[in-house]
Amino acid sequence: MIKLDYEDRLNVSEWSKLLYRQVIYWIVLVLVGELIQYANKSSQPVPTTEFSLLSSIVFIPTATQVGIFLVSVLATNYFIKRDNPFMQSLSLCTGICFLCFAITCFFHEDNYSMYAVYSFPLLGALFFVDKKPLLYSFCLSFCLYLVFAFAIEPKPGETVQLASQTVPVIYLVCCFIVANGLLRSQSTLLQNIVTQDEQLKRDSFTKLFNHTAFYEHMEELILSNMQDKVPFSLVLCDLDNLKIINDSFGHEVGDKVILAFAETLQTYVKEDGYAFRNGGDEFAILIKKDAQETSKLCLEIKQIFEKKAATLHNEGKFTFSAGLCEYSHKYFYGSKEFFKACDAALYSAKKTRNTIKVWRRTVVKEA
Repeated sequence: MIKLDYEDRLNVSEWSKLLYRQVIYWIVLVLVGELIQYANKSSQPVPTTEFSLLSSIVFIPTATQVGIFLVSVLATNYFIKRDNPFMQSLSLCTGICFLCFAITCFFHEDNYSMYAVYSFPLLGALFFVDKKPLLYSFCLSFCLYLVFAFAIEPKPGETVQLASQTVPVIYLVCCFIVANGLLRSQSTLLQNIVTQDEQLKRDSFTKLFNHTAFYEHMEELILSNMQDKVPFSLVLCDLDNLKIINDSFGHEVGDKVILAFAETLQTYVKEDGYAFRNGGDEFAILIKKDAQETSKLCLEIKQIFEKKAATLHNEGKFTFSAGLCEYSHKYFYGSKEFFKACDAALYSAKKTRNTIKVWRRTVVKEA
């Protein structure tokens, strides 16, 4: 599936909804313009009935624009439900292009510079901060303009002079060049914001996500679970006796133990979830697996970590304790209750140390 460059960072669905709200305002403004045009023409002697004039200037153009808009919105909502940001962008850009085409077809006789509206889809494409929708909008707008210029605008028997299309073509190409420059500036600015945001959400020592990112990702997974029934589990981990390790072998060894554990988490969790360092010897895992699968994963992490940690010091035995809990909206009203249940499992594990406890309703069992 084709992806947008920043679809993981931008809420594309919200951007799409925002963009078609702006299109509604545009249609309203066009309607106001149609009514003004009707008022001007109705005050002049015309060889048509008033209803015919009202239909040709207001009813038919407005109905056509609303029809195009509704089709575009339905297609966009279809792809929003299927979580396909790229097709959302194409649906909206296509709708805007055809709205511009409809406007020029209905009103080109009153304004010979109507070709300028074909630059509007390029502005809409910039909402998605990606070159693919921008290039698509330019190509479709350009093709629709050629259809308009060579098939709609000329009167019967009139021959279109290629030289007369030079200004509109140059205008559209220049608009694309300017829009492409704006897109590059947007991308640079957004990349800087993403980098800074990433740094704020990372633990400087282990490079795992920090406590700030922990609750953000948990809320995202809770929402995903409620909407799409995607299972996920939380694991809270504590390194056993880290203070004693620091006192007995030195902080350098303690730091190596922390890094070894962080690397192990990163290796085993990155495919299906997130690993966090919440502070000191406290770590957490959020993973898109049920309790049974997560329990097996924790046992694998335990074995690998203990082998890796055994190479850090000849006399040390380095282990961790963990509490595990699978989220279910039947038992938890939100993140606080969920965290509290998992913390209870961790508290039980820390009593004996070097073990993994699983929270199951009101009973905490060993993994």
